[in-house]
Amino acid sequence: MPIGVAVPADPQVYSAQIRSGTFATLIHHGPYEALVETTAALMDWARQNKVNWMMAEEHKVTRWEGRVEHYLVRLLTSRIESLAD
Repeated sequence: MPIGVAVPADPQVYSAQIRSGTFATLIHHGPYEALVETTAALMDWARQNKVNWMMAEEHKVTRWEGRVEHYLVRLLTSRIESLAD
């Protein structure tokens, strides 16, 4: 979605576009170390539903065309800490 303004340069912000299409959304609850299992479950679901991801494998490296991950750990931790006060 075009935003109509330039995004200021910032080493912590990466701006790009992903193609339109159908997307799968997944929320992982649990430790980061278990994220691999959650991703495996998503990949199994995709196989069972004949979903073809936009990705390429080259030299044992997988490159995704539109994979986006968000980590909410700090936000949730802050909320939990504020409730404890």
